[in-house]
Amino acid sequence: MKNYLFALCLAIAALFGSGHLSQAQTPRSWAQSYGVGSYGGNFRPVDDPFYGSGTDVPRAMAEMPDGGMVVAGQIDFPKYYAPFVGNPGTSGRANAVLVRYGADGTVLWQHELHQNNDRLQYSNGNGYYYAAPTRVSQIVVDAAGNIFVAGGKGNPDNGGSSPFVGKFSSNGDLLWQKGMPTAALHVPGQPPADFTVGVSGASFMSATNDGGVVVSLLQGKPNFVNGVVPVLAKFNADGTLALYRAYENMVNFYGDSPVAQSRDGSRYVMAFYSSLPNGSGGSLLGTLLILFDASGNILAQNGWLSPDGGGEQPVALISTSDGGFASLSYIADYDGGVLRKYNADLSATAFVKRIKGASPRHLLLNSLAETLDGGFLISGETAGPDSPASGYDGLLMNVNAAGALQFSSLIGGPRSEGGPASNGPSSSFAIALANGGYGFAGTTTSYTTDGPLNGGFSFKSDWWAVRTDA
Repeated sequence: MKNYLFALCLAIAALFGSGHLSQAQTPRSWAQSYGVGSYGGNFRPVDDPFYGSGTDVPRAMAEMPDGGMVVAGQIDFPKYYAPFVGNPGTSGRANAVLVRYGADGTVLWQHELHQNNDRLQYSNGNGYYYAAPTRVSQIVVDAAGNIFVAGGKGNPDNGGSSPFVGKFSSNGDLLWQKGMPTAALHVPGQPPADFTVGVSGASFMSATNDGGVVVSLLQGKPNFVNGVVPVLAKFNADGTLALYRAYENMVNFYGDSPVAQSRDGSRYVMAFYSSLPNGSGGSLLGTLLILFDASGNILAQNGWLSPDGGGEQPVALISTSDGGFASLSYIADYDGGVLRKYNADLSATAFVKRIKGASPRHLLLNSLAETLDGGFLISGETAGPDSPASGYDGLLMNVNAAGALQFSSLIGGPRSEGGPASNGPSSSFAIALANGGYGFAGTTTSYTTDGPLNGGFSFKSDWWAVRTDA
């Protein structure tokens, strides 16, 4: 199988951190906003909330061995706003950035991630031209502080996203980069054929116990017959491809799939948003988990519906210290979500916790992490206490190993943090830190690097990284 290597380039970006620190300015507790001001294609400031650079969104966060953190996200650089034919210019947060924070919140280094053709244009067929984007979906840090990055690289031909995985040293040096190969997939009634690279980026990634990473993505069937197929891929620490399996649709599923490896390295699990039987002759959308052995062979599968009926989509999946797994799903219409703890073979759940907001408040759950005591840290966004005046706040929630609520806290300022929901379910997320504290990242309009727009009525979001002590 071929490995398509991408020309992933690094450029040191200018520092755009705003310097807004949290009230408790201790070496271990801090908050920093980071982003780009609002500029047009002529690099002059603009006051139009619907045009120009400046909407910046974090996508992933991880703790470093020294107690610092690394955050990856999408940045709206003004250089992407050159006026194109038929369009005054838009980037859609087209550039990816990797930012390394020290334990006290100081930015130690930052890299702009792009490949050579990111600066080329592509047309959507209607006379509109855009810069080919780079997307980052997840990052993972190993025990030595090396940083794995997964995402999609821009395709100037059709605007598609070709999946990639890269590895950086703790100093930000690029160690290796890999694209995805093609692989033979048998479609019933047709001869085996290679399927198309480029349907989606590498959307989910988690660490493996041997220092590598496992990645999930979607790729197209030959000639896009009957849509797309899920792919499970494993990269070793040195970048060699250890596993690459594509699977015919076992059941009807939608979207990308969170993925995790068991702590002992013997199994993988993928979580799907799937159409499941409801016991009454019909079907509802729920969470389907599929268990694989270390070679990618399917061992078992099981599906679950929301306790109050359907509309459930998995957004996070982790392995747990007791050998099992846990998943977090969000419910349609921003109605909270479901936390489940599974045994090792997915045959049963240890508990199911339905999480709801105080109606009619918005509640969107986004990320899941295991805490030091075997409990779980959940993050998301919710309406503030005096909504709509205060917009949305970031949410941190902790439950113990039995699923009982320990605390629920809001993180925010006078305007909106954690969202908005249009940025998708990865717009805010939290991690459990080695010292028992928490890290949180989301968008902010309260602490932006540039001021209010449109006469003081509008704000563009920057990303906001927060570290708290235990």
